[in-house]
Amino acid sequence: MKLQVQNNDFLRLQIEDELVEIEVPSNTHASLYLTYDKVKNLSLMITVAQYASLKVLLENTSEDDVYCNIKGMVFEGGNLNVGLLEFEKGNSNIHCQIQLKEPYAKADVMSATLAHSQKEYIVDIIHESRDSEGIMNHYAIIQDDANYTMKASGIIQKGASGSASH
Repeated sequence: MKLQVQNNDFLRLQIEDELVEIEVPSNTHASLYLTYDKVKNLSLMITVAQYASLKVLLENTSEDDVYCNIKGMVFEGGNLNVGLLEFEKGNSNIHCQIQLKEPYAKADVMSATLAHSQKEYIVDIIHESRDSEGIMNHYAIIQDDANYTMKASGIIQKGASGSASH
């Protein structure tokens, strides 16, 4: 499924395809609430063009085991906010990689998890250009018999001076 959001969109969608490509054109500002429960292997590709912004809340509503791979690219002056919700009892593997491609690109990745079983997250924000900013906040409540793993990295590449990762 390909989705090009329009300015001031607020869309609520149930994902049913394994591959979802989201494009945010220049100077567009939008919000998405995405849920998935039938997709067991989700690939979400997000491109935020120059001076655009996207807020995405992605909720797993499946009780089955799922794998979710999120790749984002943010260009000059763009902003991508990704929220991940995991409250279901199935095992989850979440990989999220956001590339800040040009100056003044920003990304904010947040997760809230109630771990009943196996939950694994790998989150990387990669600063490829100067003056970019990455913020991560992750929250989890873990039941006694559950397992929760979080690997979060802010990677500032050579030449990305003035960039900050928190």
